[in-house]
Amino acid sequence: MRSLRLLVVIAGLGVCVVGCRSGTEPILADNTQVVTGTVRFFQFEGGFYAIRTGSNVVYDPTNLAPDFQHDGLRVRARILPRNDLVSAHGAGQIVDIESIEPLWN
Repeated sequence: MRSLRLLVVIAGLGVCVVGCRSGTEPILADNTQVVTGTVRFFQFEGGFYAIRTGSNVVYDPTNLAPDFQHDGLRVRARILPRNDLVSAHGAGQIVDIESIEPLWN
């Protein structure tokens, strides 16, 4: 029974990794994307920060610097999708941040 639950969770994560991208962010030649969004703190799975875009696409960064870990902070980031990773967060596409900057309104 326990292994069945684990299998269901892993399958769900795989669906999210494949299906969570909206397709609205341009993919650059080196497979990176530039996205604009808001840093959000998610309280499940021990708590973590992710970036949510205006079109409700969530990116789960592997390396969000502490200076940017502030709920509600608007940012522009150059990200690299990591299709080779899975996360217990299950919140969205796992990405590496190549560069990030705050956006002041």
